[in-house]
Amino acid sequence: MYTDDEFQSRLDREGPLESRPLLSFGKIANYIAQCATLALSLQMTSLYQHNIRHLYPDRSSLQIPRQFAAITAANSSFFELAKRGIMVERNLLEIDEVDLGWMISQVNSTVREWVKGGPRMFGISFLISPLLVTAGFELSSATLLPSEFNEVSFRTTIEEVIDNTTPEDTVNILQMIYDFQVEDPQFVEMGELALHEMIENILDNEINLQNYFNANATNNVLYEEISNNYKLTFGEGWKAFSEAWNEKSNFSMAINHTYFTLMSQITDHTLKAKSLKLAETVRRHALDIVDLGGFLTEEGRQEAFELDKFLLEQQILPRAASDITSTVTFLGILRGLRP
Repeated sequence: MYTDDEFQSRLDREGPLESRPLLSFGKIANYIAQCATLALSLQMTSLYQHNIRHLYPDRSSLQIPRQFAAITAANSSFFELAKRGIMVERNLLEIDEVDLGWMISQVNSTVREWVKGGPRMFGISFLISPLLVTAGFELSSATLLPSEFNEVSFRTTIEEVIDNTTPEDTVNILQMIYDFQVEDPQFVEMGELALHEMIENILDNEINLQNYFNANATNNVLYEEISNNYKLTFGEGWKAFSEAWNEKSNFSMAINHTYFTLMSQITDHTLKAKSLKLAETVRRHALDIVDLGGFLTEEGRQEAFELDKFLLEQQILPRAASDITSTVTFLGILRGLRP
């Protein structure tokens, strides 16, 4: 954030905002894609730095190299998503022609081409893709990067991006779930239905992604987050991240603090698939961490390490909290925060 004096010196040096040329498609889209790639990479390395093991337990295997490879491979799709948002704002593309469903499937198809062992971006691709399109739209008129954005306008644009998807977008999502034979509990029920019947129903009833996410939000935290216009991302998630950043100015601390805070706010669908009682136990344990000051206090960190040990022993991977943490981190980097 600039103070008034700092902002005035910028104007003196660079001239009035309206007189400056727009940045190119490539510069803006590349910046946004880099923000997303960095956010996802920091999510993993921050857990590593504090020896939080449960999300990536197989540290001696190919798990981590594959994850980094997946993030890097997805960068080109991140660029394309951001570019489409810019094109919409500059009236070069209609908002219902973004092809969000197809682009989400492209993220995962590209990752599969580069990484052996199946999709590695599945959940986060649903969550971050609308944000990338929105970021492109909102930063399209920027003359400098990083550029502060208006949260109200940003969230309004997210809503418009999702609401203007088409039944064909939903078909692309269902086709991807079927083709990838996804075993994640949050998606497997959809894959078990007869694909042609599902597609026929989607097209006949004109079910776009907004309808689809709303209909399945009860059993899917990520769909619920999108349906609620990223309530956790901009709410408790950003509040926790900002609290940690203002105190520590450290991405690793901010990410871990946000992660365990979000774990206290949601009952992860991957946990519910194992046991409702188990899911509630984890959430309450995370609440204890928050009550002790979260990852910002020694007591909170010790409790977090205990929860990590429990999750590791139970082979629990609460990926929804991790994915939402990544979107929070993305917004922080987009705003100009740097590791």
